[in-house]
Amino acid sequence: MGLIEYLWRKVSLSSGSAPSSEQFPSLPMGPRSVTRSMGIGVACAFIGLFIFPEIFGSAGIILGAYAWKKQKGNSGLYIMIFAIACLLIGMYFTAFILYDLVPQ
Repeated sequence: MGLIEYLWRKVSLSSGSAPSSEQFPSLPMGPRSVTRSMGIGVACAFIGLFIFPEIFGSAGIILGAYAWKKQKGNSGLYIMIFAIACLLIGMYFTAFILYDLVPQ
């Protein structure tokens, strides 16, 4: 039971009528949202190789941790490792390789 549903029931009980499940349906977090966050995490990690590795790599790590927490498998852990590797490689490209391309 979420916080909003809890408060809704508390207010409704104090007013004398209890809400039915049809009035306030619960929205469970299913496996579809975990799969979506895994895909977005991999995409963020890959984008982090080329553009803003600190931002996109961190987003990939956070989404991988979310997927690892919500799902029983280790796929979220693999996404986190991939995002960390992409973050480090992207930072290397940004610091050393792109520095040589800029005229001084």
